[in-house]
Amino acid sequence: MWKLSLIWGVCSLMLVGAVASSARADVVLVTSPGQLTADGVINLGAFGAEGTFVPNGSSTPVPGIPGLTMSVSGNIDGGFLRVDQGSLWSGSFTAGDKLLSTNPTGGAGTIDDGLSLDFNQAIGGFGGFVQLDPARGVDLLDPSFTVFIRVTDVLHEVILFDGSVTSADGSAAFIGFRDNGPAGFPPIRAVELHVDDAIGFHWDFAFDPVVQAGAGPGPGGGAQPVPEPSSLALCAVLGVAGVVNRIKRRRQLQRSNAV
Repeated sequence: MWKLSLIWGVCSLMLVGAVASSARADVVLVTSPGQLTADGVINLGAFGAEGTFVPNGSSTPVPGIPGLTMSVSGNIDGGFLRVDQGSLWSGSFTAGDKLLSTNPTGGAGTIDDGLSLDFNQAIGGFGGFVQLDPARGVDLLDPSFTVFIRVTDVLHEVILFDGSVTSADGSAAFIGFRDNGPAGFPPIRAVELHVDDAIGFHWDFAFDPVVQAGAGPGPGGGAQPVPEPSSLALCAVLGVAGVVNRIKRRRQLQRSNAV
C-alpha cells in the first residue's frame, strides 16, 4: 500500500509541475543564422508578386521540409504586403530579397501588434532577419529597435517568452530559437514576433524567415525533463487505484472497530 501511495505522491508532483510550468529550458534563443541548420528556406515570393496584399491566415509550403506549411496572421491591419528589398522596401536586407511587411498599405510606417507564424507540424527551430520600417514617419535620430520573439506549442502555452535582440544602427537583425531537447515535448508549433522602436512603440516591420526541421543537440540548452503523455496517463491510473485502495482500507478498519 505504501508503494502505491509513494507512486501517487510522485505522480502528483509530476502533474503539478507539468501544469504549473510550460517553460522549457532546452529551447534557446539564437541570434545568428549559423545556429540553425536552415532545413527549410521559406520563399515569401510564393505569396505573390511585389505589391500583393497577403490576408491574415495565408499559408505557404516550406521548401526542404516535406509536408510542412507556414501560415501568417495576427496583423491588426488585416494582412501583409509583399515587398522586395531595394524596391518597395528601402532597408538593409540583401538586394532583391522577397519579404513580407506588416504594413499592408506600403505608405508611412504604422503602429501594429506584430504577427503570428503557425506551422501544421512541430518544428525544431526558426529564425530570420527582421527590420523596423525605415519609413515609419517618426524621429529618426535614434534608429535602434528591438525584436521580440515568443515561441508556443500547439496549445499556445508559452515556451520561450519575450526573447529579444536589439539592432543599434537600425539594420536588419537576426532572431530565432532552437529546440535542443531530444524529445521535443511539448512540440513547438507557433512563433510570434513584434518590434519596438527606441521609445517602445510597436512599429511595422519586414521579415525573411528560415525553419529548422527537427530538434536536436545544439549550442546552449540543458535538458529539462517534461512528463510524456503516456507517463501522465499512467500516473492518473495509479492515482485512481491508490484512492480506491485507501477507501477500501478505511472501510475495513471501520468494520474492525465496530466489531
